[in-house]
Formats: sequence, C-alpha cells, structure tokens
Amino acid sequence: MRGSIDGVEFLPRDGELFRGRLLTENGSLTQPAHILFSSVESRAWTHASPETDGAFEAFALPGAYTPSVLVDSNMYRLESVSLPGSVTVRLPGGTVTGHLESPPAPDEPPALVAMVDDPLSMFVLRYVSRARAYMLMSADPASAALVGSHGTFAIAGPRRYLVALPLRGSGVGTLIDLTGEPVASPGLRVSWPTAPRDTLFGAVTARFDANVSEAVLRLYEARTGVIAQTSIFLNSGGYILDLPPGAYRARIGLVDPDLGFLQQFDLGTVVVAGNRRWDIELTDAATIVSETETYALPAGPELAQNFPNPFNAATVIRFRLPAEGEVRLELFDILGQRIATLVHAPLSGGPHAASWNGRDDYGRPAGSGVYFYRLRFGSTRLTHKLLLLR
Repeated sequence: MRGSIDGVEFLPRDGELFRGRLLTENGSLTQPAHILFSSVESRAWTHASPETDGAFEAFALPGAYTPSVLVDSNMYRLESVSLPGSVTVRLPGGTVTGHLESPPAPDEPPALVAMVDDPLSMFVLRYVSRARAYMLMSADPASAALVGSHGTFAIAGPRRYLVALPLRGSGVGTLIDLTGEPVASPGLRVSWPTAPRDTLFGAVTARFDANVSEAVLRLYEARTGVIAQTSIFLNSGGYILDLPPGAYRARIGLVDPDLGFLQQFDLGTVVVAGNRRWDIELTDAATIVSETETYALPAGPELAQNFPNPFNAATVIRFRLPAEGEVRLELFDILGQRIATLVHAPLSGGPHAASWNGRDDYGRPAGSGVYFYRLRFGSTRLTHKLLLLR
C-alpha cells in the first residue's frame, strides 16, 4: 500500500487483509470516523474509514498496533490490538462536559482538552492528510477534544484527570483530578493559571534511533495543578517554558513523526524559583545537568535572528523582554498573510524562545520561501525574515 502521513510517503509494502468493527456507546456511528493503526514494532501504519455500522477493512503487516480514532471533534488513543485478524475497536463510554474560561479568539487555533490516567501521560497531535484532521498520538490510552472560541467541550471517558493546554507545541495549562467531581450539567469550569511566571529553559540532546525527530517534555506541579508541555525538535534542541514557581515532576518522551512515542524517561523533580537553565542529556539512563542563572533585563524588547537559518525541519526564535507584559510572536508570508502564531500570552521579563516547525496554525506544511516573523510588545514592533527550504 502507498500513502502518506504528515507529508512522509511510505513505499508499497505487503500486508494482509483484516476486518473489524468500531463500536460506540450507542452502537452506531452518527458522524464520519477515521482510525489510524500505528505499530512501533512493525514500523508501519494503516488507515481505515468505518461505515455507519462501524464495519471497516484494511491491510496490515503482522504486529501490535495502537489505534487512534477520530469521531466528530473527539479523538481517542486506545489499547493496542494484534493485526491482522478480526478486531473490535471499542470507544469508551461516559462523558465529561465543561467550559473553558478565556477560550481562544475566533481567529486563533483551538485549545486542547484531554483526559488521561497519569498527569505525566505524553501526547502530541498529528495532522493526518488522509483524514484531513488531527489525530491523537499518546503514550497511554487517552481521550481529547479541540475547544474553539465557544469554550464548551464534551469528552468521553472515563479517565482520572482532565488536562487543558494550548494547542501549540509549548504552553502551560491546568490539570483537574476528576475523582469525586460532578460531571453533569453545567459541567466543569476550567481556567488557565494566572500566577506570575519564571523561565525554565535549556537544551535536550539524545543519541537514539534516527527516526526520532522530536522530544516532548511534560511537567506537573501536584500542589497547584499546573501542567506544562513543550515539543522540542532535536536538530535545534532548545526549549523554553514560562512557569509559575513550584516543584515539578518531569518526564520526557521521544517521538517518531509517524508512529508516536518510542521511549519515555522520568526525570525526577525540577524546582522552578526564578529563571533557571536545565539541560537534559538522554542516554540509556537519563542524565540531567542543570544550573541556575539570573539575567539583567534589557532596556527594551530585543528580537534575535532565528537559528538555524535557512532551515528545513525547525528553527528557534529567541527574544528578550524588559518587563512582564502581553506578547505576540507571529509568522507572515511575503503577501503579509499571517500563517502561524507562535506566542500569544503574558510573559515575564527576561529571555524567551519559540520554535517553528514550518507548519501553519492548523498543522499544514508551509512551502519553501521567505517568511517574516514579528514580535509585538506594547507599542513596539520588531520584524526579521527567515528562509524555509523544503
């Protein structure tokens, strides 16, 4: 079979026909559904689109596959199944409803609300061209939904924790323990953390399978319920997060761009109390080298040239702020059309950075060419150009 996922084309490979059925809580499908089966063991994937009665068929190489399912606006990552053979994919029942306070504006990407059993469960979203939508790629079973400007959500469970995060690759959000929480109407009220923030930054280096292109860093502060996640592209290695002070449990996962998480490492606890550098080197065991640094604030906002430039997979844009304030860092094409918003949040004074992976706000790859990135802070506008080469 031949196909592509995230722009990576797979050459034809032999596979065996298998049949299955997607079962929902109500028995039948009322919305179109897509299933993506991915196998780290076989380094293969296959895609199926069930009929209204849930029946589907596809081809697969032998192995253990993890199904990702998209139904309407809900995404699921389920328990692994063995293929080929007759298979039943069953969606979880029960629904948690709620409202996200301060939801994204209509012209901004949606937020992500997910349900997990472990606060440090790793997940990323992958735009699957055949389904023309995002699919949830997580290390453990999970459910998720994208939340737009209306702010309301309904996610099938049951899972112990609810997580709310910005959709973009780096952000800080809220985790709620659902044990004993009422989930009937009017549902949960989910708000974003508002505490002042410090900067945690550093670099991640790893020497692993060449198919690993990305690391995902997840942090969780149990006392305050603050959770954070950032995606790190290993060719650049840098990461930066603005976090409220606290003692955060940390975990990092290595991601194959097509198959999901290959390995995970628990990193212990990192204490954020002022700006801090925390470098992470991954070998067979996780080795962490960290140091604390303080910085003099600049007289005005400063925007550095991206690095690397030109670039192919990802580039890092660094900037410094003279004080705490609202920041927007946006990407524009040569016609002046905005294609991506990398930062739109209040940030503390000091050094910051953002990574761009060459995709727009909806996960679609941008074409080769010159682009402009603009930093807005107060009345100041700073602009540089960069070059993307495919």
